[in-house]
Amino acid sequence: ISNDDLESFDPDPSSEHLEVAIEYLNEATAVQSGIFGETWSSMLHQSLQNNKVLLRFLKDDIRGFPRSDVGKQFEVVSKLIAGHQCRGKDRDVFYIEMGGFDHHSDMLNKLDDKLQDVESALRAFVTEMKGLGEWENIALIGVSEFSRTLTPNSGLGTDHAWAGNYFMMGGHVNGGRVLGTYPDDLTEKGQLTLGRGRLIPTTAW
Repeated sequence: ISNDDLESFDPDPSSEHLEVAIEYLNEATAVQSGIFGETWSSMLHQSLQNNKVLLRFLKDDIRGFPRSDVGKQFEVVSKLIAGHQCRGKDRDVFYIEMGGFDHHSDMLNKLDDKLQDVESALRAFVTEMKGLGEWENIALIGVSEFSRTLTPNSGLGTDHAWAGNYFMMGGHVNGGRVLGTYPDDLTEKGQLTLGRGRLIPTTAW
């Protein structure tokens, strides 16, 4: 689901009876009909219905969510979770993406802005889920494509590295702990250090 407004199916139809005609044609069965054709017809019909259902849930804004890209994504997820019973879903998996962390220069200033966006979006999402009584059913996992060097480069940035952290939070998550073996020596002389703050992973994800 995009964080932009969801568009209805064919918002400017050439005929007001277009959907009726589509449904009629896809209900027809002929001699040459087969399992693939019937499956396609069924999925098309279901997609039209799903579009209408999603439009109903996504049309209104939720107060308190930041207007950043990640904030709008969390808002869309919140709307879908709020309507999970009407959607006939008791379990969902949602994927939220946020880029722009490849800070090879001026990392401190750039990262600070990014983390503020993450914090405000997460705060709004947690508040909304608790208000809906759904927080105990939520598990959030924050992952990164790769880690960064602990030692800065000449441009006060960081370069690509290996081991990194994954964060998990939720109503039933027993948090405040580190799972796995956290390095006890982050210096260049540490046993897990490959150089310039590149660490060897100790625990597989």
